[in-house]
Amino acid sequence: MIDAPLTLYKVTAFATRKNGSELLVFHHPTAGVQVPAGTVETGETLEEALVRELFEETGLHATGGIKHLGTQVSCLSEERGVLLRSVLLRTEPMEAAAVVPETDILRAELGRGWAVRVLERTDSWARVLYEEYDLSVQPSLVRASLEGWIPARFLASRLERSFFHVPMLDATPDTWDWQPKGGFQEQMLLFRLFWTPLVPRPRLVAGQDEWLASMYTRLLDEATKPFSG
Repeated sequence: MIDAPLTLYKVTAFATRKNGSELLVFHHPTAGVQVPAGTVETGETLEEALVRELFEETGLHATGGIKHLGTQVSCLSEERGVLLRSVLLRTEPMEAAAVVPETDILRAELGRGWAVRVLERTDSWARVLYEEYDLSVQPSLVRASLEGWIPARFLASRLERSFFHVPMLDATPDTWDWQPKGGFQEQMLLFRLFWTPLVPRPRLVAGQDEWLASMYTRLLDEATKPFSG
């Protein structure tokens, strides 16, 4: 019997205001212009994860009118994976092995939802490489990296990402700074949030730009509908 692929679920928020004419984005210090997005935690519904991620990355609360726009499924190659849970990197493929040394930027514990390269596999372990990129320069640079062993059962080979339109019904500033609440990886960051015209289509960081392009027509249709909440 062939085992079903392990799946990690993610969400993305396209938040708009002023009758859908503006899209909420933020500038990440090392990863360009983005929209709020993240990983669904154990026990959460997709909408619960969406509301949490929106607050953690922007400080805003969704108050209603959330609409699902679509879902994309990605099957990863043998050389790629995403973490189903937080896990410590080990120097050898065994639980008793030492934890790999930390760097100034990265801890030895990788977080749920992080993407890694798979360098080697055994029956129950995988040697992985995590790389932290600076996408604010072109070509992008690797700021830091860690390599080590993790249990193979913690690697997902399938991603399912759901996209939502979130109308912001309460008044919001035009721009503001926000320290994200998503954990150690973001503790020292400061996001610069702002609203940008939805037409023409805004440009986002690579990867997210493709998300917006794929959902753009549906987002425009949904964002310009009168709210009936």
